[in-house]
Amino acid sequence: RMTARDAYCVCGNRTTLPSECRICHAGSYSNQVGASSCAACPAGTYSNATASTSCIVCPQYTESLAGSTKITDCTCMPGFAGAN
Repeated sequence: RMTARDAYCVCGNRTTLPSECRICHAGSYSNQVGASSCAACPAGTYSNATASTSCIVCPQYTESLAGSTKITDCTCMPGFAGAN
């Protein structure tokens, strides 16, 4: 918990009140200090950790839905096969 004199939350967190921070959950990220919300990881990426500042790109020839939380959410694109 931040004190009243702390101006902003660090990256990977979002603000809920002027003096409080919340961690971004898996599948989301925040790369701006003092962000008021976390963004969902875009399609084709995932984040398996809390307090992420970026999302991980799925392996080549795979895709995922926005907000994916694990590498197994990255599945083969049509026309490609592999161990999913």
